[in-house]
Amino acid sequence: MNAREVKAGNSVLVKAANGSWSNYPKALVQDKSLRFPTGLKAARARGRLGGRPSIMDVSTLLMAMRAMSDPRTCAKEIAQKRGMTTVTLYTYVNGDGTAKVAGQRLLDSPTG
Repeated sequence: MNAREVKAGNSVLVKAANGSWSNYPKALVQDKSLRFPTGLKAARARGRLGGRPSIMDVSTLLMAMRAMSDPRTCAKEIAQKRGMTTVTLYTYVNGDGTAKVAGQRLLDSPTG
């Protein structure tokens, strides 16, 4: 057995090990997706929706829209005063103060 054959054998072994590890996370995700739906349904039945609470509500959105409609105001200052980032602000409000799709959805929602 020469050195080239040993290297070839080692690379086959490494490839086989990497292949088996690459399927491991997929198996974990599939296992969780089978276990958690019943728990999520039970939590929703108890009134728990999960996820991070939204920083934007209707009153904050309306204040941000009024502030953004003034061309002299700075979006960064508006966002800091409202306790959010400019990314969040621009997710809901256009630069001219009109509501974007997410903002309109919030305004149209029954819970507000």
